[in-house]
This record gives sequence, C-alpha cells and structure tokens, in this order.
Amino acid sequence: PLCNLTLDDGYFEIVNTTWLHVNNETCPNGSEIYVPHQGPSEQYWDKGVLRRTNSIDETGEIVWDLALCLLLAWLIAGAALSKGIKSSGKVVYFTATFPYVVLTILLIRGLTLEGAYKGIEFYIGRQSDFSKLADAEIWKEAATQIFFSISVGWGSLITLSSYNKFHNNCYRDTIIVCVVNCATSVFAGFIIFSTLGHMAHIQDKPVSEVVQSGFSLAFIAYPEALAQLPWAPLWSSLFFFMLITLGLDTQFAGLETIFTTLLDQFPKFLRSKRLYLTAGVCALFYFLGLVYVTQAGIYWLNFVDYFCTGWILITVALLELTGLSWIYGVNRFIKDIEMMIGERTWLFWLWWRACWTFIAPCLLAVILIWSLATFAPPTYGSVQYPVWAIALGWCMIIFCSMWIPIVAIVRVVQAEGATLCQKISAACTSDPGWSSNMEKHKEKRNVVENDDNVERGNWSSNADYLLSLIGCVVGLGNIWRFPYVAYKNGGGAFLIPYTLMLGLVGIPVFFLECSFGQFASLGPVGVWKAVPMLQGVGITMTLLTTITCISYNVVMGYCLYYLFASFQSPLPWADCFSWWGADETCSRTPKDPLCNLTLDDGYFGIVNTTWLYVNNETCPNGSEIYVPHQGPSEQYWE
Repeated sequence: PLCNLTLDDGYFEIVNTTWLHVNNETCPNGSEIYVPHQGPSEQYWDKGVLRRTNSIDETGEIVWDLALCLLLAWLIAGAALSKGIKSSGKVVYFTATFPYVVLTILLIRGLTLEGAYKGIEFYIGRQSDFSKLADAEIWKEAATQIFFSISVGWGSLITLSSYNKFHNNCYRDTIIVCVVNCATSVFAGFIIFSTLGHMAHIQDKPVSEVVQSGFSLAFIAYPEALAQLPWAPLWSSLFFFMLITLGLDTQFAGLETIFTTLLDQFPKFLRSKRLYLTAGVCALFYFLGLVYVTQAGIYWLNFVDYFCTGWILITVALLELTGLSWIYGVNRFIKDIEMMIGERTWLFWLWWRACWTFIAPCLLAVILIWSLATFAPPTYGSVQYPVWAIALGWCMIIFCSMWIPIVAIVRVVQAEGATLCQKISAACTSDPGWSSNMEKHKEKRNVVENDDNVERGNWSSNADYLLSLIGCVVGLGNIWRFPYVAYKNGGGAFLIPYTLMLGLVGIPVFFLECSFGQFASLGPVGVWKAVPMLQGVGITMTLLTTITCISYNVVMGYCLYYLFASFQSPLPWADCFSWWGADETCSRTPKDPLCNLTLDDGYFGIVNTTWLYVNNETCPNGSEIYVPHQGPSEQYWE
C-alpha cells in the first residue's frame, strides 16, 4: 500500500512503506492508498459468476443463473439414482472412465506446450526438496491427504460394499481402488503443472506465482491458462465436463449412503417407494442448498468445507478402528473376513492386525491432536469470518458428533446388568440381529454360486461395484488439492511420506470399511449392530454426508455454469468484458511495478518501469512498489 504523507514543509507526498521504514515514519490512519487490481479470470469468478459480497454477513440475493445450474445438477443426480445401484451402477461406466480419457488428452496437450517443463520441474523435478522429509509437517500433510482422498469415514465405502455378494474379494478391490486413486492424484499433478508452467512462461513469471489450490485452481488459475491456448473453448469444455463427471460419481456415493440408511431403518415403508424417496430428498436438498447460491454463498461453501472435513472424520475413523479391533475383537473380525474371501496365512494377517490395533489408531490420534492444537480460524482469501460464524462451525461439529456419546449412554442405560461394568459389557455385545446374520453367513460359507441378498439387492456385476468405488474415491480433491500439497511439501519428496501413509493408514482403514459393509450387508448405521454402543458413529457418518452432499452439488453447479460459458468464443474470462461486470481494476496483465526513486533534487518520486527504462535508471533494492493484480478469469469468478 502507498501512503499520502504530509511532509515537514507542509506538502503532501505519496510514499511507500520502504520510505516510511527508512525514515522512521508511520502512516496516519486514513492516509493509506490501496491500488486495487484484478485480472479477467479472477474478476469474472467474483463478479460474473458469484457476484460476491464483502463478507458472510452480507447475504445478498440469490444468483439465479447458479440456482438453475444447481437445479440441473440435482436433476442429474436424482435421475442416476432413481433405481438405486441398478441405475447408478450403469451410469458409472461412463462417469468413472470418461475423466481418464480427458485427463490423457489434457496431459498430451499440456506436455506439448512451450514452457511446460518449468511446471513439471516445479512439481516433482529438480526443485524437489528432500530436506523437508526432516520436517514433521510434511508427514502430517501426507497422512491428512491420504485420509481424505480415499473417502474413509463418510460411510460411502460401507454403503457401496453392503450391496456386494457375500463372497466378493473385497481385499483385491481395496488394493485396486487405492492404487488407482493415488495414481490418479499423481497423474493429475502432471496435467495441472504442465499447463501452469506454460502460463508462467508466457507471462514471464515464476511458476510459484501462478500456483493455487482449491476453488482458485479450478475456477481461476487453470481456466486462465486454458483461455491462452488455441481452440480455448474446446479445452475448457473438456476440462469442466471432466470435473462434472468426477464430482457426480462422488455425489452418487454420498446420496446412496443417505438412501441406504433410510431404507435399512424403514425397509417395509420405504423400499417400495424408492423413486419417491429419491425425488423428495433431492428436492429438499436443492432448497436447503439455495443459501450457497446467494451472493455470500461461497463463504458458506468454504465454511462447511473447513468444519466438516477435518476433526469429525478423523474421530469417526479412530472409533471405527477402536470399536472393531478392541471391542468387537480383531481376531473375530478376521474370521468374518475369511468367511468371505477364504482363509489366509497368519503372516498375511499379522500386518493387518498390527495396522488395525496399533499403527493406524496411533497415527490418527496424533493427526487429530495436532490438528486441534494448530487450529486457525477459517478465511476466504483475505476475508475473515466473524466470531458468530466460527461459533456456528463448532456448533455444527458438536451437532454431528454428539450422537456418539448420546447413543452410547442410552445403550448403557438400557443394557442389562447389576453394575456399571456389566452394563457397559452388555452394551458392547453384538445385537441379536447381528448374531442371526452370523448364522446365515455360516450357512453360506461354502455356497458360492448363489449368495445374493434378495431383500436389499446386489450389484449386477463386480465391475459395477469396482467402478462405483473408483468414482467415489477419485474426485475433485485429486485434481485441485493433491498437486498443490505436493508442491508445497517438497515436490517429489512428498511422494515418499505419501506412499508410506497410504500403506500404514489409507489401505488398512479402507479394507476395514469395505469388509465391514460387505459382511453385514447393512448401511453405516445398521452395521453397528456388531457393537451397539457405537451406533452413534453411523449416525454421525450419515449427518456428515448429508451436510456435505448439499454443499458438494453446488460445486457441480459451478462446473455446469463454466461448461455452458465455455461454448462461447472468446471465453468470457479471456478478457475484461463489460457485459459480465468487469470494472476498471481488471486487466489481462499486471500493471507495471512502481518505484520510490530518489530524484536529483533529493525528493522522492513514484515512477514506473517504463520511465526507468527510458531514463536508463534502475530501482534500488527495497524501493519497489508492487501493484496488486487480478486477471480476467479471477474477476469473472468474483
């Protein structure tokens, strides 16, 4: 920022912070001069798409363009799930495979761009910093990324696996899906950074200045890079259509979790009314989601993402591991799995037993404590959230997780026993319904030809299930979070802790949830008949998935908006067009940096780089004044 300072001789002079520091001056309140600037992509995002207000306090109006895109997103999701897994299992043949076709096309295009090597080097090349392996932060980031990228703790894995035939090889499926998920994350990094390297090359900027994550990567930085390519509308359409298919798969799994929970709890009333249930839930979620398409909607979206994808998920996974390994019994659980996939050697189970009982719980406990200890209030860019919003966030966490202790207390109170210890023991004993299920499974143990679940239905084939599972775990986070986290934590060096955490935490918890759901043939609430005292864990999973599904489909609405906008040439965010609301702060290139230069007469003067070049002058170190810049795609987003 500049400062309009009154000098000793009574004159006003515009000076920068360097001059103030050298001369031991401070800028009086109200004398600061901020030079706003936005590029077309940023201003398009803020003004053309979101029409964003200044804070979450200013709700503004509903942005009806986004409301219609959100409606379309819910119609697509509802139609795909209208007949349950029988319909969604066929849709995923396209939605789970098409993204890889587009990713391959974008990778080939990206690698052929001038300057692409700069982005690749920045990602995992010569700029990889292996010294970061000595920093505890990189290990925490690796564990967190693995934990969130494979979708454990949401109940989706339990739900999808509950529709498997009893003798399906869930161990094989676990390995395939986890490897595909992590390979996709690494693959996506090459695509993102090759294109950002080209963008940095043509703008003559370091790659670090164009690297962003989350919404900024998906809707500002990458669209801006696409706008600079030949045939920009084609690449943009492919990119956003790919994001839509990636997101829909994850949304299908989340919604199916909610439907399955309801159907398992009220089978006689709801099972014959599946179509009406789907239509009713989708309609309700659409109206609840309208708050996200107001002018303050992005603040609410960022707010829910911050509070709902952290501590609750880690707590849920920790309780899953503790409940099944220490209360239900790890040896008993292993025998259940062997009923489905056949017997394995003791050496095979030694690793899983160690991970489930000790390694994974300890690592998750460390991550949970560390995350709580390093808590920082959420922000959206430079916008701070008010105190009431942070308090609301903690209330949301309490509301989702309070069912765990409430149900546990109710189960203990209702349990038989003369002492508290006897009551707790009885509350941890499997429900009679679980025991009758066990007897059925024992009868099926040697019956492989016909192990269908007639009441709930099964996947038509293992391919349906496998593609649905891949679609569930491979989502938007693989595209817009992993590459940035890898870059921030040493580039290629990050792959070492990432791979270790995959083996120590990711795959073990993934295998546990898939096995649990397949053995029980029940949703995330019903499976806890195995340990009734922990049935609140299933309720928390379902509530968390409900809140996230409502907000997640808003991102699908954003992608649909950009997809439709991509049918124009030139792309709307390619330049500062007045028809979508670009203002005077928008420009395609950053304004020249200014310089606080000491002139021959001893006075300070503010000059730009053009003046320096014409007069054969250079700007002394520390005297540069950088003018903030926002490109068209960023301003279009706003």
